[in-house]
Amino acid sequence: MREVWDDAQRERFVQTVAGHLLGGVHGDVLERAFQYWKNVDADTGKKIEELVGAEQGEENPGGEPEKAVAEAETEYITDTKTFAGR
Repeated sequence: MREVWDDAQRERFVQTVAGHLLGGVHGDVLERAFQYWKNVDADTGKKIEELVGAEQGEENPGGEPEKAVAEAETEYITDTKTFAGR
């Protein structure tokens, strides 16, 4: 990672991984993910762990699957102008 990506690329990577982990990964799986990235690159893994720790508890669009399902179930499709609907 250090030899291939510049600082901006690494930061985007940290943001991406942390965002996915915040989307519902918990407990032992979360701890293993932190350890995995620390094994790949200690500094990057530490940054991912710090970012996830700092943002846990804040609103995360991917972190509320029950709410998303409930909202999807209440919205109805009214436009059927598709090839299949003809």
